Amino acid sequence: MRFIFVLLQMLSVYNLAAQQPGFPVHTGDILNDTDGKPVNAHGAGILKYNGTYYLFGEIKKGTTWLVPGQAWEDYRVPAGGVSCYSSKDLINWKNEGVALASLTGDASNDLDTSKIIERPKVVYNKQTNKFVMWMHVDANDYSYSQAGVALSDQPEGPYKYLGSVKPNGQMARDMTVYKDEDDKAYLVYASEFNKTMHVCLLSDDYTSPTATYSRITSAINREAPAVFKFQNKYYLITSDCTGWSPNPATYAVADSLLGQWKQMGNPCKGAGAESTFLSQSTFVLPTANKAVFIFMADRWNKTDLPNSRYVWLPLEMVNGQPEIRMPQTKKDQSSNARQSKIYFTSKEKNRVAAGSNYRYHFTAADSAGKNFSYAVKNLPSWLQYDSVKHLLTGKTVKAGQYPVHLVAFNAGTEVHQRFMLTVYNSKTTNILCLGNSITNGTNKYNSYRRLLWQMLHADKYNFDLIGSWAKHHMGGEVPNPDFDMDHDGHSGWTSADVLNPPDWDKQRGNLDNWLGQYRPDIVLIELGTNEVFQCYPVASAMQNFSLILNKLRKRNPSVKILLAQIPTLGQQWAPKKLCGTDTSYDKALIIFNKAILEFARKKNTGASPVLVVDQFNGVDPATDMYDDIHPSDKGEMKMAERWYLALKPLLTKLK
Repeated sequence: MRFIFVLLQMLSVYNLAAQQPGFPVHTGDILNDTDGKPVNAHGAGILKYNGTYYLFGEIKKGTTWLVPGQAWEDYRVPAGGVSCYSSKDLINWKNEGVALASLTGDASNDLDTSKIIERPKVVYNKQTNKFVMWMHVDANDYSYSQAGVALSDQPEGPYKYLGSVKPNGQMARDMTVYKDEDDKAYLVYASEFNKTMHVCLLSDDYTSPTATYSRITSAINREAPAVFKFQNKYYLITSDCTGWSPNPATYAVADSLLGQWKQMGNPCKGAGAESTFLSQSTFVLPTANKAVFIFMADRWNKTDLPNSRYVWLPLEMVNGQPEIRMPQTKKDQSSNARQSKIYFTSKEKNRVAAGSNYRYHFTAADSAGKNFSYAVKNLPSWLQYDSVKHLLTGKTVKAGQYPVHLVAFNAGTEVHQRFMLTVYNSKTTNILCLGNSITNGTNKYNSYRRLLWQMLHADKYNFDLIGSWAKHHMGGEVPNPDFDMDHDGHSGWTSADVLNPPDWDKQRGNLDNWLGQYRPDIVLIELGTNEVFQCYPVASAMQNFSLILNKLRKRNPSVKILLAQIPTLGQQWAPKKLCGTDTSYDKALIIFNKAILEFARKKNTGASPVLVVDQFNGVDPATDMYDDIHPSDKGEMKMAERWYLALKPLLTKLK
């Protein structure tokens, strides 16, 4: 595989952030308190008071369960109340205990464990010398939709609950509180079934909404608001409404909180921007550097909510626009540079098993092919660098993470590339993505594979994507070549082509050729759409599936097969008659998917299971496809999530 990392010569937001003492960066990791226990503060906000930072968030504990009868994946845990942590440096967090406790046994009480307590935010009122907490309180089906308020004499609590309200008679769901420089405070919340965002001026004591409010972001679904101010303009970051699943953030800007808001684009930049780095916004905290903020978000684990993680990233204002970027890793290396480009090229795989010899070959060149000189800094003692061959070699040691620092020189200017080299001590699982153009991707769409790789990588699973092909269907790179791109998805191919490639694509080889190059442990198969379009007999397709399975099992008798029920088609195709018959395309898909279920039932064994992954139900071509056949960004996310849930029980994590 080949990874190209573009580094541009300009001080990045991470260097700006690094100049500030105690700047916290979390990329989906476990945040531990000073007692070494995981911080439990989700949907959080931060209050700074007398030089101390106070972190407030939802306490998520207990078993995650799915609320029945909902049209979305309404996963919940019992309401745990609100936690509080304190810190002097934003790095070391002391557990101050439960700021607002939940109750048990009174379903009519807003704080009962059967309810929802979300997104608590605290502000300090100078006039009353009180600390005021606002939060979203609700029933598990979101039918209650009210804003709750609590009061305390000290920041860490305990807080006395005052009750809840629908501000100006309107729903209040995801929310935040913003205190302006004139000490006026505003409640910002999703309303009208999340169709609008409202801004409401609070009373002088901050404990009740006033009649002064404004409807903003009208007619678009938004939630997870986070407000900040820069150079007398107000900025609002929100997310789309996709349940617990991540989606692209957007931001809006206004001259007044109650004024007109202009919708802008995605503040996230670089790899992972389209999913807000697999997270959802919750708060933006100012820092000593007026142009840099801390963007706080949650990486939700919808089926295990207490195991949700934190994403805190620098937000830099560039020409009046917010930019949020993920710190770069070895396979995800892009800089914020805005001048000439230097390309780092790696020529070996970067996965390292404990006890094996490490070998990694680097070069640096510009787009014209001019090579640049190298230096390597901060190497682990067990690694050696050959400056002539640009080669890192060494005998690996025990499992762990080790920093590597590469520097390229361009006319006296240094461009840095830092990454953490990880040594694994358990067997890597080889995953093959096998299919057609839906697996392959295009010059505009990465395919589900990129998002799936990000999910597995973020959760530290020990895996490697394998395949004979690393390009899109036209032979070029996908839009974001920042992940493990190996696969065997080939546009226009059927199951028959996997066994014997079409004349126009002979150079790709076939399954026999590929299995001589690798040995898959898990195979994700998404085939059948082209069979339907080509009126290929279902029985013949299932015979091809059997031949494919036999070859895979011959190469690895314990191979695990995840077989997709193929996605639906949009109105451009679904109602049309199939190849002059009375059967429409949508009915043919249903017939094919039933055959897949029966095939899996017959072929499933204990040693080599064949499991079906539903990529059909719940797919909306209007939003999940860009051409009524292939998945859009939203569709790719949906596919990736379904593959991910099926893969999790089959994988082991890094140790």
